[in-house]
Amino acid sequence: MIRLITALALVVSLCGCAGQTKQISRTRFLLDTFVEITLYGSADEDILDGAFDLCRQYHKMFDRFDPESELAVLNRSDGEREEV
Repeated sequence: MIRLITALALVVSLCGCAGQTKQISRTRFLLDTFVEITLYGSADEDILDGAFDLCRQYHKMFDRFDPESELAVLNRSDGEREEV
């Protein structure tokens, strides 16, 4: 009986801790769509900022409508070797 009570007390105490996980989330319109990033276990805004900065960097590289993007340069190369 004591083992059962101890096990129940342990389960209840662990369940109480589960709801206290740090979590922050942000949504931005990037890459021609809505991008939502959720960070679990930390509330460090700099990490989210860095993730969105990477999305902006990828957009600049792969935007086929921007004539200066790396993808547009490769598309114009007509199969020739091109440095980007």
